[in-house]
Formats: sequence, structure tokens, C-alpha cells
Amino acid sequence: MHKLKQGGLTMRWTIGKKLIGGFMFIAFLVVIAGTVGFVVLDKVSQSTNTVVREKSPVQNAVMNATLSLEKMQTTMNRFIATNTYNDQLEKAIKDHLADFAMWTAAVQLGTDSEKFKKGRSGQRFQQHKLELEIPKGSQAIMPLIEAIIADGRKLEKVANELIAAHQRYIE
Repeated sequence: MHKLKQGGLTMRWTIGKKLIGGFMFIAFLVVIAGTVGFVVLDKVSQSTNTVVREKSPVQNAVMNATLSLEKMQTTMNRFIATNTYNDQLEKAIKDHLADFAMWTAAVQLGTDSEKFKKGRSGQRFQQHKLELEIPKGSQAIMPLIEAIIADGRKLEKVANELIAAHQRYIE
């Protein structure tokens, strides 16, 4: 056993004390490593937000448009499966379609354009309190965006017809 003289008193370092001291030191290192990990994770998260908001807003808008269609499809399936008319589901379907139109218009026109700001999509963008700046899509993707918007209008027409048919069927 080692003896340590401290202030005139002899302190014995038993194996138990050494083990406890070693575990305490390792616990201290784990706490420091965890703190550093959380700080680094926060910085990575902020960097990811910067990339999504500033570096790839068009991709973000396209992803949100796709998500709106997925939500619309899920809601439409629930709407059709009901035996009674559900106006909340109808409203949700129309909201998802409006969100899809908003995101595609944002790519087509750019969120800073007057045409977007004054249109229905721009108003919806403001209602959602979105602060994302989406530039007008490049010339390479404009034909694709215009085709998607045209298909979106057809989808909206078909969805409205399906809602009306379901309402007639329920009555």
C-alpha cells in the first residue's frame, strides 16, 4: 500500500480507493467527451440547416412538393374509405394540393418575384410563415417544372371530381 502524506496526516491509497479514483477520472472524461459531442452535433446541425436553407432551396422545395403529394394521397385514401362524408378530410386534401402548387410555383417563379408574392401560392407561403428564399429554377429544369405544374392541375381536377363522386355515393 502506498502512503501519501498530506498536512501531517498519512493517507492510505487502498485498491478500492484507487479503483474509485480511476472510475471517477473516466467518468469525468466521459462527461467532457459527451459535452464536446453535443457541441459538435449542434454545429453540424446548424451547418445542415444552412445547406438546406441557403445552398439547396430548390431541392428543398421539390422535396416539400413531393411530401405534399404523399400526404394528399394518404388523405385521399382515408377519405374514400369512409362511409360518411368527412369535410375535414376534403379540406386536408385541398390543403395538400394547395401546398403542392405553392412549392412548384416557388420553383417556377422564385419566392422573391412579384408574381409569386401576389399570387395564391405567395399568400399561402406567407400564411405558413415560411422565410425560405427559393430562387427561380434554372432553364434546364423549367420545362420539367412546367410539366409538373400542368400535371398538378390535372390532379387537382381529378381529385375534385373524385371528392364530388364520393359525396354523391355517400348520399
